[in-house]
Amino acid sequence: MLKKRNIVISVLSSFIILYILVGSFLFKVKASEKKTYEALKTFQRVYQIAIDEYVDPVNPNKLIMGSLKGLLESVDGYSAYFTEKEYEFILNKKNKPGNVGIIISPHMGYYKIMAIIPDSPASKSGLLVGDTIAEINNKGISENDYLYAKSILKGDVGTKIKIGVQRGSDEDDLFEVNLTRAIVKPKIVSSKILNGNIGYLKIYAILPNSKNIIKKELLKLKQKGINKLIIDLRESYGNGYNDAVSISNWFLKKGTITFLKGKSFAEKKFTATPDTLFDGKVVTIINSTTWQAPEILAASLKENKRAEVIGFKTFGGASIQKFFPADAGNHIYLTYGVYCAPDGKSIVSKKYRNSGIRPNLKYPPEEFAMDLYSKYILGKGEVAVKYYKEYKKKVYEKQLQKAIEILSSTKQKKAA
Repeated sequence: MLKKRNIVISVLSSFIILYILVGSFLFKVKASEKKTYEALKTFQRVYQIAIDEYVDPVNPNKLIMGSLKGLLESVDGYSAYFTEKEYEFILNKKNKPGNVGIIISPHMGYYKIMAIIPDSPASKSGLLVGDTIAEINNKGISENDYLYAKSILKGDVGTKIKIGVQRGSDEDDLFEVNLTRAIVKPKIVSSKILNGNIGYLKIYAILPNSKNIIKKELLKLKQKGINKLIIDLRESYGNGYNDAVSISNWFLKKGTITFLKGKSFAEKKFTATPDTLFDGKVVTIINSTTWQAPEILAASLKENKRAEVIGFKTFGGASIQKFFPADAGNHIYLTYGVYCAPDGKSIVSKKYRNSGIRPNLKYPPEEFAMDLYSKYILGKGEVAVKYYKEYKKKVYEKQLQKAIEILSSTKQKKAA
């Protein structure tokens, strides 16, 4: 039912934009605009048939509002059209101090748990990274726009929220947890020494004003005498894009870090300066839960041949959005800028296979632990969870071992 609804809305959306763009010039259409005019006529016909022939009475305003919402939904997973009531709800929730510690992203019409903040209510609940959220407070969430869905998770400290997720093949029986909102402090970074002289820098999040926290941890590793470094960006997130540029610069002497592109502003190019903080050998680990600002760090180190990047393709979410006023208190939330890899390719794409940053080395090979992953996909309940945890443990261990192996080899990669 949901997929059918989305298809109908997407069809209507494709034509409502034409109505908006050329409606006021309807009687001034030139011969060269014939195709556009024909498309507008098609929209008018679809609209009229829905009004005249649908089995129940149709509210014209509701039909147009649904078309507007579908229009923005068809742009990308972040953009949306919000009514005045929805907009006020989002603004009200923005300043609420309570949260549950779940980082979600839009994914194929649903919402995927990308990261769970350590020591948060969610971290003690049994929820897993990779779970698909199906319900919040017994209501389906797939029809909620991304920003609205994020806002639902927030609230006053001490208030409760119930989350239902789908995992494995168990579509009929959701895994449900009751969480109490609390003050959640994002964990930024941790570090340790491996094999004597290899530093391990685990970056959980790159948020605005987080670079100094990460810098302090890196300097701590340097003081302990490391000359090689693993940067772990798995399950790493955050909108600290300027911080990601600064962190990238710590490892580069020259080269392009990223581009920021949009229609409403001149393209911005971020270039490395000669002042580096670490010039030793680097390996970066990424996977499908690496997204947003950390993708800039991964892309800059890879494209400038500064680090060997291993793991799996990142999610592809390095973009910026903001509100634009529409009418009567309604607002448009729109992606107006995207970050690009140093080669100029956008990190975000409408096609999932083209989105994100690919590693130099996809590791481990697909056949590794596929038996466990298949059992997770086909399993139900606790059986699925068992195989998922075992699969993830083996993959993460294998990737870390490979990073150590690369750093321990005699071949040295020169700093860019």
